[in-house]
Amino acid sequence: MSDHYEGTFLQGPMFNAGTPDFLSICMHSSPGKFTWGNTASSSIFPTVKKDDDFAMMWWAPVTPCTSIYIPMYVDSVGLPEAVSDAGKADVSGTSTRPADANDFTESSLWWWFQALLDWAKTDEDSRTYVERQQMIRDKLDPIQQDWFERAKDVERRAAEQRQAGDTDAMVSTLSEFTDECVTVAIAAARELMGR
Repeated sequence: MSDHYEGTFLQGPMFNAGTPDFLSICMHSSPGKFTWGNTASSSIFPTVKKDDDFAMMWWAPVTPCTSIYIPMYVDSVGLPEAVSDAGKADVSGTSTRPADANDFTESSLWWWFQALLDWAKTDEDSRTYVERQQMIRDKLDPIQQDWFERAKDVERRAAEQRQAGDTDAMVSTLSEFTDECVTVAIAAARELMGR
């Protein structure tokens, strides 16, 4: 999801992914107008294979190559506030933010990762992208791998709680894991941008 055809027969990108030559799932705005802007987010929906599996998605804000996939469960209490507040006017009319609020919001996970992408690219020519994107991956990949592994234990525990009839505990287990991951993701983005 986060590549830009590196290592394929297309041999892309010619310069770096910060100034793309090809359209890909992980898309960056292009000075040459090859793209329509940045990828807004990316999702992976694992197939539910057994009755005790949970419907969920792994969601990454903004571009996958400078982001991290966060577990989100259908059986949780809802989305964490940091995920719900993207700082953009809600066309459904349910937004609590003013209609012109379309800029960085400290409390928004999405905006932290937009800022991280901007930090990686620095300028229109994206001269810092390759080095900074590697710094981002070095920081985020181990965290993401830990979440992939921990999700198995969290889901096993939640399935046991559901089987025991304790749906409140199940919901709490799944929600707390997502909340923790969101908090860690924002902290990692802040740390990276502070370097």
